[in-house]
Amino acid sequence: MRLGQIAVLAGDDAAELGAVEIVEHARGRVTVDEVRAALDRAGVNWGRVELHGGVCRLRRGVPRLETRRSDSGASGEEPAVVDLSGAPTVRTRVAKMLGDLYGVENEALRVRFDPRDSAFLDSAGGRFEVTIGAGSASERVAVVVTVFDGDEITESRTVRADVRVRRRVLVLGRDLARNEAVSAAALRAEERWVSPAGSPVVAEQENAAGMLARTRLGAGTVLREAHLTRPVLVKRNQLVTVLCLSGSVAVRVEARAMDDGKEGDLIEFRVDRKSTPFRARVSGAGVAVVTTEMGAS
Repeated sequence: MRLGQIAVLAGDDAAELGAVEIVEHARGRVTVDEVRAALDRAGVNWGRVELHGGVCRLRRGVPRLETRRSDSGASGEEPAVVDLSGAPTVRTRVAKMLGDLYGVENEALRVRFDPRDSAFLDSAGGRFEVTIGAGSASERVAVVVTVFDGDEITESRTVRADVRVRRRVLVLGRDLARNEAVSAAALRAEERWVSPAGSPVVAEQENAAGMLARTRLGAGTVLREAHLTRPVLVKRNQLVTVLCLSGSVAVRVEARAMDDGKEGDLIEFRVDRKSTPFRARVSGAGVAVVTTEMGAS
């Protein structure tokens, strides 16, 4: 059982946390202590995560409730492409701005508005200003619409829109264990409608192959940057080959790493215990580079 099956998750890390396996076999209930222990095993950053709740009781064979209109007024309809033909309206102006925000053409944008705003969204009179409000990185985007009559404001309203965009994505063809390397053979490229919320999706194989899964990922997962981490190429106390570059001259020395390092990380090294530490940038497995410019900085 995974966290996403029993908890309501919010924030940029929601997709990653939802894939964390809490218990292998459900036993009728899951406690917050079990959730905390599972997140510890997954290496969660507790500075970014808060837990609320006590016990989740599980029942077998309970049918899923039909989707009903929520208190916010949202319907069960799926987001759809907005028709931009005809006279401009508040609806079409908002759709155009959302397309600009996410960098897609209108055909690659689907939007669902609150039905209670329909009359306002279909109005076309006067001059109006559209501003993307707080939450633009979320599925549910707040949009502030201000309507003018001459130089006077006649109405200002915040409408909310559920958004999907069509992107090229990479999909896992099989399960991956935590810290397992991603292989090109485990990936397939697809065009999908995805939420723009949270971490960006990964579109190219070269940005995923060779990376490690931060947590256990199931087959069919649409990869996002938050799902992946770079492999550690230099370990603390490891003897590393450091290339010291000065103009056209390169000097090779052996030095001991003072910390773990991934590709591109700038970490400290010492030639021996009494030497002054220096910083070099990890460039490969057991290899780092330092330049005179880096030393001067």
